[in-house]
Formats: sequence, structure tokens, C-alpha cells
Amino acid sequence: DASDYERAAKLFGRTDTLRPDTYEVLYNLGIALYNLDRLDEARGVLQRAATLKPEQPEVFYRLGLVASAKSESENALGLMQRAVKLRPIYPEAQFMIAEELVKNGRVDRAIPFYEQAATAAPGEPIYQIRLGIAHFRGHAYAKADETFRAALVRFPDSPVIYYLVGYTARAEGLYDEAVKAFTRSLELQPN
Repeated sequence: DASDYERAAKLFGRTDTLRPDTYEVLYNLGIALYNLDRLDEARGVLQRAATLKPEQPEVFYRLGLVASAKSESENALGLMQRAVKLRPIYPEAQFMIAEELVKNGRVDRAIPFYEQAATAAPGEPIYQIRLGIAHFRGHAYAKADETFRAALVRFPDSPVIYYLVGYTARAEGLYDEAVKAFTRSLELQPN
């Protein structure tokens, strides 16, 4: 809720006045400002936090989100990659690197980052889904099907994944398989 972020921004802003240059205050203020779409302010505050604790990957991840929201793709990629360099297993940052690469038409370069995120956080269905979609977009239909079917083992009640299995089967000319998957998707989510 925006009012929660507004209250948080005011609270952390006042705290910053009383305790200037406190990493935790600046970091949380930056998150609140980002969620209020006050991107320039968020960037400034997060940059201050980054100078205080340049070893913290989270602040570079957040700066990357700000850069992405401002359509500064190369800057976003660099910041996310710095976060991953500081924390090699960082699925959120790896996922966002992949998303940024896809946004710029570099699907083939995104796949390893999706794979890293999906491996590091197997309980997050979106990582598996986006990996399968990247394979599909690269016309690697068998690999997309394999990825979606592996996701179904972990998330057997996902209508979205069944739909994607059907969509991939249709692209491969496997119409009976497609109908079965689409039917199961509708059974799980009839509306």
C-alpha cells in the first residue's frame, strides 16, 4: 500500500536527519522512495548507502532496480552484476539480469542467468517459467517443454505452467498433447 511506503519514507527521512549516514536507514529509505516511484530520490539515498557499505550486494541490487525503472538498461545490468559479484548466489539479482537482457533482445544471454536463479531458488515458479519462456523464444521448444514439465513436478497445480506446456506442444505440432495441457489448465483455473 502506497500509504505504508509514504509513512516509511517520512519515518526514515526523519531518522536520517537525526542519525545521518546510517546504512540501514538510508537503505530502507531508498526502498520506500523506490516503491513510491520517487526514483531520483531513491537513487541518491541508495548511492549514499552504497558509499557507506560498498560490500553490501543488496544496495547494488536496489540501485539496479532503480536504473531499470528509469530505462537505463546497461546501468541496471552493471549494478545487478556487481550485486552478483558480491554474492554469487543471488537469485533475485540473477533473475533481474536475465529480465533486463530479454528486454534488450538478448534472450540467448539471459538463459544462463535464469538457470542460475532457478537452481538457487527452486521454490520460485517464476524463475522456472521465465527460463522456459526464454527457451521457447529462442525456438528451443524441446528445452522449453523439458523446463515446463520439470516445473510441473514441483508445481503440479499451476494452470499457467500447464498452459505453457500446451503452448509449447502446439508449437511442436503435438496437438493432442496441447489439448490435454490446455484442458488441465482450464480445469485448474476455470475462469
